[in-house]
Amino acid sequence: MTTDRSGIRKCGIENTSGKIGGMSIKDLLEHRVRERPGRVLVKTGEIEYTWRDIDRGASAVVSELCALGVGPGAHVALCGANSVNWILAFFAIQKIGAVAVLLNPQLTPEEVARLSQLGDITYFCYGRSPVEDRKQFLTQITDPQKSQIKAVLDIGDEIGFLRRPVTACPDVRTMPDDACLIIFTSGSTGTPKGVLLSASYVIASSDCCVQKLAMTEVDRLCAILPFFHIFGLTAVLLSCAICGSSMILPPSTRPDELMSVLKNEQCTLLHSIPTVIMRLANAPGFYPQLASSVRASYLSGAPVSEAQLKMLMDKFPNSHFMRRYGLTEITPVSSTDLADDIDHILHTVGKPLDAMDVRIQDMQTGSFCPAGTQGEIVVKGGFMMCGYYKKAANEQPFDEDGFLHTGDLGFLDAEGYLHYTGRAKEVIIRGGENIMPHEVASAISTHDNIVDVKVVGVPDEIYGEIVTAAVVLKEGMLFDGKEMRDFLMTKLAKYKVPAYFFIYDKLPSLANGKVDAVALKKEIINRLAHIG
Repeated sequence: MTTDRSGIRKCGIENTSGKIGGMSIKDLLEHRVRERPGRVLVKTGEIEYTWRDIDRGASAVVSELCALGVGPGAHVALCGANSVNWILAFFAIQKIGAVAVLLNPQLTPEEVARLSQLGDITYFCYGRSPVEDRKQFLTQITDPQKSQIKAVLDIGDEIGFLRRPVTACPDVRTMPDDACLIIFTSGSTGTPKGVLLSASYVIASSDCCVQKLAMTEVDRLCAILPFFHIFGLTAVLLSCAICGSSMILPPSTRPDELMSVLKNEQCTLLHSIPTVIMRLANAPGFYPQLASSVRASYLSGAPVSEAQLKMLMDKFPNSHFMRRYGLTEITPVSSTDLADDIDHILHTVGKPLDAMDVRIQDMQTGSFCPAGTQGEIVVKGGFMMCGYYKKAANEQPFDEDGFLHTGDLGFLDAEGYLHYTGRAKEVIIRGGENIMPHEVASAISTHDNIVDVKVVGVPDEIYGEIVTAAVVLKEGMLFDGKEMRDFLMTKLAKYKVPAYFFIYDKLPSLANGKVDAVALKKEIINRLAHIG
């Protein structure tokens, strides 16, 4: 490990493609502009933006950031939904040699101010967001009593950076091992942690997607994954940058707008978390031919049941659905291949990548588990974060042998495929019996009337915890609790069958589409209190 200009640790990763090995993100942008300046990177509505446009617009953002005082090593928040201006600002931050801190646009002012302290954020690029009173929001996040943010740059959709002047700024040399990115963990059960990433990490991770999907310039990717998450940044934006393919930015993830994009743009790739693509597949007006151009789709970010995946395969008849597993701290860890059969796609998250050393560790003894035995997934090598920002060595998730402890449970089978079985902290302990919510949810999702389901454990005076399930029904269906329990008794041991079912029109979700398990659990506990 070495340190960068601001004293942050750096880490090196060997890229899988010789063409991009040893590049920073600034280098990658310059490579694209030099090799294919007229190639379209992104289309939104009827407007196309070439790499020449992206470079010109990013240079204009650089000019404005420099005027605010941004320099190498500064921590610049990038907060907004997917947009062309978000892309311009991201590349601009890399051009300066600053660190981009990617923030969810649904964060409250209090959360942003808190993260500014945790991540030493001094500048704030503010794009498209659900906030109604932007002026009040910006006043609150720049309150010197609570926040370190001292200047804001508006990157809203109405700002046309391609029409703004470009002024001279210092030419900064950026290195592939420099820390260039911070993404905060959710912090839903504690203090958020800033995951510090190098250019080597994100480029190598993105190149892995390119190789696994056999991406080429002819591909057109429907960009519905949020760029402020590692999955969207690497599997969408930077993957397209590496291979020269184009991406289409839909106005939102509303099913009607996604259907229009798929139909009119003939997208060949559609990556998503299960919740968003399930909502699309079940929307009125969706039919398989509408998505016939889609050849491959990565599903990641949340578990998907066998029943859900089979349904998606029917709805997207020409798409090869692929599974992958990873965390912000280290991603991807494993992936299926285009050549994998249905059984591997349905039941595994693929084989560990060649660059990864993946083991299953017994959480009680610390010994490594044999094939077929469940334990904690631990990983080292490959696409590894530099560490948690400003955390001491004893607060990092690495053990003395260099393995990162994921907190996820799973097992490796005899063929070497990784099976994900759930989060260790989500295990429900009912009367001394360990229950995996993912197993129960998978069984519930096989029922014909169920569209979506989330299983959580809640406190109980007798058993310690009990199993509860929140379910979303197919349109027009009614829920019969006795029939559902009888159905599940054929699939699960009696103690695993939920004690309570709660019906939802839509499960509470985070900005990235994942189910907000923390909010859901609190709501269920509150509803149970009223039942009691």
